[in-house]
Amino acid sequence: MKAFAYQGIEPYIFISYAHKDSGVVLPIIKALNEAGFLVWYDEGIEAGTEWPEFVAKRLYESSVVIAFISNAALDSQNCRREINFAISKKKEMLTVYIENVELSLGMEMQLGTTQAMFYTRMPYETFLKNLTSSDILKPCYNEAIATSCSKQEEEPASPISDFKIENGSLKKYIGNSTSVIIPNGVTSIGAQAFNGCSTVESIKIPDSVRIIGSSAFCGCSKLKDINLPMGITSIGMSVFEGCESLESISIPDGVTSIGERAFCDCTKLTSISLPETLTDIGDQSFTYCESLENLFLSSGVKSIGIQAFDNCKKLSLVLIPYSVEKIDKWAFIDCPSLTILCEAMFEPDSWDDNWNPDKRPVSWRYKPFSI
Repeated sequence: MKAFAYQGIEPYIFISYAHKDSGVVLPIIKALNEAGFLVWYDEGIEAGTEWPEFVAKRLYESSVVIAFISNAALDSQNCRREINFAISKKKEMLTVYIENVELSLGMEMQLGTTQAMFYTRMPYETFLKNLTSSDILKPCYNEAIATSCSKQEEEPASPISDFKIENGSLKKYIGNSTSVIIPNGVTSIGAQAFNGCSTVESIKIPDSVRIIGSSAFCGCSKLKDINLPMGITSIGMSVFEGCESLESISIPDGVTSIGERAFCDCTKLTSISLPETLTDIGDQSFTYCESLENLFLSSGVKSIGIQAFDNCKKLSLVLIPYSVEKIDKWAFIDCPSLTILCEAMFEPDSWDDNWNPDKRPVSWRYKPFSI
């Protein structure tokens, strides 16, 4: 079940959040849905809608407001306006602090009288239990939705004996199944937890996972299918290195960095979906991804590391957005089919002289909408 935005007239929760925090917030919205609460958030806006008017109407008609507070939210004019509007209309409000922040005196005065929860001060499952049992949310509970969700069949987790788990961290998978479902409640997957598991073809990771350690799935040569939970913010070093059967992967919103050699030697990887939140692509992150064909970098990417796309033999098209401040040496080496499209008017001084050592054709001043 995915998070959905309620569109009816029954009492519902309005979610105020910064889109940079999607990786944390969307799994919580999904959990509220599954617990039977009616929730609205701005992913429910249809194309062509007058955004300020529509959001103001949904906020005004809501019964409860949950404001997810982070540095990104405090920097967002939209989030501040939503909070100000909710307080001015005397809305019931719950503030959820998802990271440590320093409030301005004005914001401290406004939020000081609202109920608050602190996401980082307790285990994820405890946080969800406290949130869904909060009295302030009760008007937005819908028994029919809760009953419907409870009847949905869920795939059973793999036998607990197949895992070594300590304090919520999956240290090692010791089973031999082709399909693995990691138990709910696991918050991290340790370094090399599945390293060299040659039988595993698919892995389902619960939304409770926040951290995936380096080389976690390195050498899983038969791995074809894996879901990444919305709560993670980075793809660490060598996480999928040598996953030579992996053909495609979608990286969720909230991920800001792809680490060194993260997808190195994923020789069958033909497509990868990169989120708008991504800013950094690490050294050799896609080296020897010989089947990768097209790559459209999101508008927030700032840096591309050394040999990031070395030996991507079939890579035919890359779009580099204006936001890219640094491209390191040999980033696009041994890519014989490549054409590079750049939004920038000319090559920035901050890019390495050998970022394109094979002198593959570059089109400057490229307009993305003409793709």
